[in-house]
Amino acid sequence: MISKQNLTGDNAAAPLVNLYDLTQEQLIAFLAEQGQPAFRARQVWEWLYRKFVDDFASMTNLSRDLRQTLAARATLQPFRVAAVERSNDHQTRKYLFQLPDGKFI
Repeated sequence: MISKQNLTGDNAAAPLVNLYDLTQEQLIAFLAEQGQPAFRARQVWEWLYRKFVDDFASMTNLSRDLRQTLAARATLQPFRVAAVERSNDHQTRKYLFQLPDGKFI
């Protein structure tokens, strides 16, 4: 089961779940919480790790309702590019990535 933050107040929203933080088993559990069968997790996993999509709208073998549910409750943020350095001859690039927890790699 995916842990949920305790919320207070009427306007509080649940934090978005970063699907890249989940194992396959956790993804199955997350989708089960959304009322989805286990095979949906395999479909989402394929979009993430084989087709490398960066938005839920691209996951065309999922229903529109499921894509909208995922967009409202989850995110696809493996990391962001914090900086790019290029060599003088423009043949080499170095990337600095920032992870969702704020650490850099």
